[in-house]
Amino acid sequence: MNPYFEQTILSADPIELTAMVYQCAIARVREAREHLRNRRIADRSASIMRAYAALAELLAALRPESAPEFVARMQGLYGYMQQRLLDANTQQADEPLEEVLGLLSTLAESWSIVAARMRSPEPEMVPLATHQDAGRVAIHA
Repeated sequence: MNPYFEQTILSADPIELTAMVYQCAIARVREAREHLRNRRIADRSASIMRAYAALAELLAALRPESAPEFVARMQGLYGYMQQRLLDANTQQADEPLEEVLGLLSTLAESWSIVAARMRSPEPEMVPLATHQDAGRVAIHA
């Protein structure tokens, strides 16, 4: 492993680590779509399995004792995305990959809003959770 990258991981807080896992999953799904378009079967499968593993890490990081209802929903969503990745792999289809990419992108964007809010004690204007909405919303402590 690259020493700089290893140090970045070791010094990251849980919020940053979660953001990194989301970005990793997104990158692997994008790779899988590219491999699918270029008919690189082994590479596509490897990228899908890396995205699947990233979702497994996100699942393992959930703590039901802190917010059981929220965690249950996230477990269901992560499990659904894992299944869609498997569907994409077995069917050699782009649609499930596109769906997972959209879900991951929305979650990553939402996570970055949460992360920014947790780092900033002042109320601020932050973008809404979806990139299609150009509006802004104030979040107050």
